[in-house]
Amino acid sequence: MVIARNVDVGQTVSASVSAPTLFVIAADLSKMQVEAGIDESDVGRVKEGQPVTFHVDAFPDETFTGTVLEVRLNPTVDSNVVTYTTVIDAPNASLQLKPGMTALLSIVVGRRDNVLRVQAAALQYHPSSGVLARYGDKSAIAPSGKANAVWVSNGTTIAPEPVTTGASDGIYTELVSAPFDEGTAVVTR
Repeated sequence: MVIARNVDVGQTVSASVSAPTLFVIAADLSKMQVEAGIDESDVGRVKEGQPVTFHVDAFPDETFTGTVLEVRLNPTVDSNVVTYTTVIDAPNASLQLKPGMTALLSIVVGRRDNVLRVQAAALQYHPSSGVLARYGDKSAIAPSGKANAVWVSNGTTIAPEPVTTGASDGIYTELVSAPFDEGTAVVTR
């Protein structure tokens, strides 16, 4: 399939130092690759074979899948931001993906199934003295130092519960151990 034609019929082509490009030809558009710029802070968790999902602006309601093929070692520096090119193998049997499209992708670097999780905001919540005076459980002991705690509500009062955290995606955080069960109301603001 011809991707680009760089000359017109009858145009004179001069090959002085290198051979001119007449056409750009794609071998097989059913086998595409996405070249992603991965930030240096994230590249250490990206490995070959990890699953990838991505979206393109042309098809906003569709999710495309792929696999990390390689992480290249040559960094790119742009405005003091270091990124590493990561090649994603993306099957394109429907030929919807076109060369040059911009993709927004997510690489699965870890997965936890059947775990208790809370919104990350619940771990960052610290009630003000006014909120504690109005809704605080008088018998509760507030956590000290850097202990992780989640404030839970029984409908009338709130109290801190100590928890041990696990993996987080920035939106939700896994609770490795918690003194409450699924469905417990937690305070996030």
